[in-house]
Amino acid sequence: MTIHSMKNMFSNPDMPVSILEIENHLSFIFRITIDGLPHIFNKNVSKEDLYNLLLEKFHELDPNIFLREIKCVTLHQKEYGFSWLLTEGINHDYLILDIIEEFAYKKFLKSDFFIEAILCEDSLIPFDFRGKLLSLFVSVIKKGIINFNRSSFEKLQKFIINFKIFSRRSIKEKLEIPTDGIDHLFPIPNTLEDKLVLLSQASIYKTKETIFNDIWLLFEEIKFMMPEDIRVLMDTLKNDNFVKEIFSVLSTLSNGQLISDKVKPLIDLDVNTSFRTWKDYVVCWDQQVVNFKGYTYTISELFRICLITSELSTPDLLIRTEVLRLYRSLLKISGRATIGLKAAIYYGEHGVIENPTFFYMGRDSIIGKGCIIDPVGGIIMLSKSYLGGGFIPILVHTHKHLLIGKNKGADERKKILPCILVARQGARFPMTHSILFEAADYINKKTPYKDIDSFEIDNLI
Repeated sequence: MTIHSMKNMFSNPDMPVSILEIENHLSFIFRITIDGLPHIFNKNVSKEDLYNLLLEKFHELDPNIFLREIKCVTLHQKEYGFSWLLTEGINHDYLILDIIEEFAYKKFLKSDFFIEAILCEDSLIPFDFRGKLLSLFVSVIKKGIINFNRSSFEKLQKFIINFKIFSRRSIKEKLEIPTDGIDHLFPIPNTLEDKLVLLSQASIYKTKETIFNDIWLLFEEIKFMMPEDIRVLMDTLKNDNFVKEIFSVLSTLSNGQLISDKVKPLIDLDVNTSFRTWKDYVVCWDQQVVNFKGYTYTISELFRICLITSELSTPDLLIRTEVLRLYRSLLKISGRATIGLKAAIYYGEHGVIENPTFFYMGRDSIIGKGCIIDPVGGIIMLSKSYLGGGFIPILVHTHKHLLIGKNKGADERKKILPCILVARQGARFPMTHSILFEAADYINKKTPYKDIDSFEIDNLI
């Protein structure tokens, strides 16, 4: 379908539009933001208008074509494009979830659709979107609209028994890594192609880790509704030594986390689904996530590579798609959240210590071009917040180096005061000059900038 024919479809609703013309392009609509709709359709189109039209058109489709169109949006199939903005919905944060809910309740969608979505390993699917889709699946199971049977369980079980966990880098391993006195040194792939392969493999691993966790969230929610034979299978799987070892490794990823009780509810409220909580957004920066040519890279090392590799900040379709996959899988940035060109996330260890910290970007939040985020203390960007932009050099520093007594500079580098920065909708730094924002200077104080606050870390040792 051309943009011209789409305009006709909306501006002249009496004009017949063939199903053949529509069927391959309905998914395009879900990549348009609401403010972009008037430019496509030559008239103001509300979310309600769009929802009602899509319902009408989906009802006209052959069931197989309908299922394909739903999948192409939900599962991000490559042939339908790389950049998915996932238009905002009416009752949900994503329009496609409104459509899925409508047709699930009418029993047009079966368990297999949701199982396929849960198991989809495309790292472009936002973490919050996965959680909301899982919540919808649980809801229709509990209401008896969709049946979860032994076949459904076996598909998920197959994934569980084939999942291989990556662990956190140990202190001993860190001490064995060479250093130039400030940074630890590690091999960096020479070619852009190798760098992209490295990022892709890391994204796939973290996506699989999310799938593993989501399967267990599902099991815990529906277990006591299941027939006894399925409950027994779930218990047997959970008590398997292989699965216990995975849970044991996952539990270590939060050790030493820097958190605050004051900011936990901000994340929970913003992400807006019980299947995602503040715990999901504590990043273990020294978790190893990919082995490439004999070296196992940590999350912090991968983002260091992104920072220093200028080619990764070019607006090339394939390059930026891989970078977006990395952000959405490793950092779990929400749908419609954006990290601009020349913007970067840089976690620098202090000595051998790397504490897990908050990194959260809500829907429609933006780290603008040229803005560097230091997450050593932690950063929370609530939905629709905005930091940086315009390629203006801005460093958001969430830890401060402390000089105590007559300690030498090397000691000051390792002695820090971390904090958690929270940006709300309306947040802005001045774009008239470069800035290093030392967030720790404003712990529990009013900052000079609108809707930006700094919080102290609980139980900081």
